[in-house]
Amino acid sequence: MDTTLTEISRQNLVVGYRQVVRGLSGNQLRCVMIASDTDIGIKDKIIALCQDKNIPYRIGMTKQETGKLLGLDVACAIYGTKVTK
Repeated sequence: MDTTLTEISRQNLVVGYRQVVRGLSGNQLRCVMIASDTDIGIKDKIIALCQDKNIPYRIGMTKQETGKLLGLDVACAIYGTKVTK
């Protein structure tokens, strides 16, 4: 089980493809987590954005596991942590 959320306030999370793309485009994220079973097209787009912006990313748990970790009732492919001021 991933323990990154123990160090991160849920208020600092951005969840879902659209929100993560917005956050990356606006330089508002410090890292991105991608579920291992995310569609390859989506995964490739997020990885390319992360590399372009020099934002670290990690590919890990499944979408079901990620959704459960985040306390969601649905699966979650991608989430990111906001830059804190």
